[in-house]
Formats: sequence, structure tokens, C-alpha cells
Amino acid sequence: MRAELKNIKDPMLVLLEPQFRGVDQMVKSQFEACPDATIRYATKGLHFIMYDDWDWFSKQF
Repeated sequence: MRAELKNIKDPMLVLLEPQFRGVDQMVKSQFEACPDATIRYATKGLHFIMYDDWDWFSKQF
């Protein structure tokens, strides 16, 4: 799918759990074909950041 990211013309917001900060460069490289991608890391939580970190999640849009 990474090769197809270049075809996305709309801005993309990628929300990830805080543990992904440890592999930030790898994450950024996965989205490098999509220049309008914004990557943000939650302050806490695991797989369900919308439940685990609702306050942060609700302010991202």
C-alpha cells in the first residue's frame, strides 16, 4: 500500500499511540510519498487511543 500513498491528494492525519515515538523515523519513511501527511502521537494509551486518551484525541481535528 505504501506505493499507493502518492495517489492520495487530500491531507492525511495519522494518529498513533505514544510507543511509536521510538520508531519515528521508520513511521515517517512509511508516509514519505504523501507530503500532506501529518503524524501525531498520543500522550498515553494503546491501540484504542480514542478511548485511552480521549482528551488528546478529541483535540486533533
